[in-house]
Amino acid sequence: MGVRSPDAVRIQTTIRNQTGQTANDFHAQVSAKVEKGTDITGARVSQNTFPNETVNRTASNTFEFDLSGAEVPNNGVMPLDMIVWLTQQNAILFDWYWTRDGVPIGGRGGMGFRAGLPQPGGAGGNPGQQGGGGGGGNFVHGFSFYNPGDKPLSLLSLSIFASMDYYEAMDQINWGAVAPVLTSPTEVLPGQSWDYLFETTGDYVNGHLYFMASFVDDPEAQIVFGDHPVYVTPDTGGTLAILGLGVLCLFAFAQRRRLVNWLAEKKPTPGVSRSDGIEPPGERQAE
Repeated sequence: MGVRSPDAVRIQTTIRNQTGQTANDFHAQVSAKVEKGTDITGARVSQNTFPNETVNRTASNTFEFDLSGAEVPNNGVMPLDMIVWLTQQNAILFDWYWTRDGVPIGGRGGMGFRAGLPQPGGAGGNPGQQGGGGGGGNFVHGFSFYNPGDKPLSLLSLSIFASMDYYEAMDQINWGAVAPVLTSPTEVLPGQSWDYLFETTGDYVNGHLYFMASFVDDPEAQIVFGDHPVYVTPDTGGTLAILGLGVLCLFAFAQRRRLVNWLAEKKPTPGVSRSDGIEPPGERQAE
């Protein structure tokens, strides 16, 4: 464990090739544009499947990853770690597709998540879903799991864990002791989200909201571990003192509407490229 800059958002997952064909390229895009004015200042991907990596910044809020130079057979898997740096707390949308010699095969997959700023309210939450030390008072965090792909996404289960600790490998969290917030299969349609109000004792500012999700069609391979740090930017610090549950009443509707608008507006523009990822200045490595 250690400490990273608070705007670093991470996804650790394993993606299975379910195209019915052998793939030799993988293409992915990560974006942040559910809230206006949020940029991605850097992005990095780590994987051991493909020897060739290219990272392109195609817009101020969008990075694209192109991986090639190896073959992944149908039903084969690719472990993938990704980290992106944001200018403010926001949603991360990650979508991908496989190709064979540059020709797309199968459909476009995707996932995304958002952990909103903590707002006063709730009853303190489940102690088994919290690591403690998050401060005093009762707070709620608006959480959304998005489907930016082109086919339905069936969630099998989802757990959320609030902690002041940084976990480099998120599977080191004792997830077996964390009560899930979603316990029955739930279908998330393209362009839609599954929304939840996560309650905590304390606001966990400068801490982390980790989540683990699994999927109906591949419960073993496609387990996602996500980390969205909890922090307050200078221009939103005073907001916590005046906002309460009234803001959250519109949460689910607003997130779905913004995601649909984002999917309709995406128009990437040419950018720069680095094969090992693009990191923002002054990134604090884990201590």
